[in-house]
Amino acid sequence: MAELKLTLDSLWTCVLRHDDDGDSTITEQEFNKFMTAKETAMIMKSVGVDLDGLVKVSSFVFDQHDGAMSKNEFLGTILDLRGNNKASVKDHVETRNFIHKELHKVGLMILHACDQHCPLAPGEE
Repeated sequence: MAELKLTLDSLWTCVLRHDDDGDSTITEQEFNKFMTAKETAMIMKSVGVDLDGLVKVSSFVFDQHDGAMSKNEFLGTILDLRGNNKASVKDHVETRNFIHKELHKVGLMILHACDQHCPLAPGEE
């Protein structure tokens, strides 16, 4: 356990080297740069993270965290996304909530588009 903590601390130190705005969080843009570092791949693999899987879900994960993650959020996400972890009920609930939120946004965009471009029905002037 102590070794895992040291490895995660090393990972966060690497994140901070790519923290362009110095706010001690990681954004998706900073993450994309961070993922190109050789040191990142070595550390991630040592913790058991599936790098391809992480990259594929990164947009989803950053959307869930409003575009940026703190140290605890990021490292927790990394631990959750290790290859040997199976999906949990929590994972399914988070996915459901994300999809619900996105569908709500799409619905609002459709309503807004109709308000902007649909002619008024007869008698609604």
